[in-house]
Amino acid sequence: VGIGELDALEQLFREQEEAGVIDEIIDIRELSGTAFRPFNGYSDFFSRSGISEASYRCLYPHITLFSSEKKVNAANASDKIKRILNIDVVTNKTLFTTQKASIAGSTYRIIAKVKGEVISQPLSVEVTITGRLHPNHIVRSWKRLILNPVVNCSLS
Repeated sequence: VGIGELDALEQLFREQEEAGVIDEIIDIRELSGTAFRPFNGYSDFFSRSGISEASYRCLYPHITLFSSEKKVNAANASDKIKRILNIDVVTNKTLFTTQKASIAGSTYRIIAKVKGEVISQPLSVEVTITGRLHPNHIVRSWKRLILNPVVNCSLS
């Protein structure tokens, strides 16, 4: 979200009916004076972007703040993000794909659920692979997802 391409972010926030958030993100990027990680974390993103709590809960499992990639990596994007951004799920051919020789430095979003449980509070984790032996990864963010059937989430 911090450094991603604006057209992909616009599509994502428009899908959640949060089009005004993209203007806030642009302003925050310009004011920060850096093209790299204008947000300190998810609470910073939530408080400064003006996104609603309902949309934040819907988007959190599908976005990363700590990735150094500007383009959506089709190999790692959730099917819901691929649908919104019109990324071909079968072939992954799109303008947003990137290829790297190593996964070191890559950031991933992982959703963990208890297998077999009908009602579960999944754990969503953002982790960066370091490429080192110790530590081999850094947990950037984690959050229990509280599923609310009342909230209309187009990403669910």
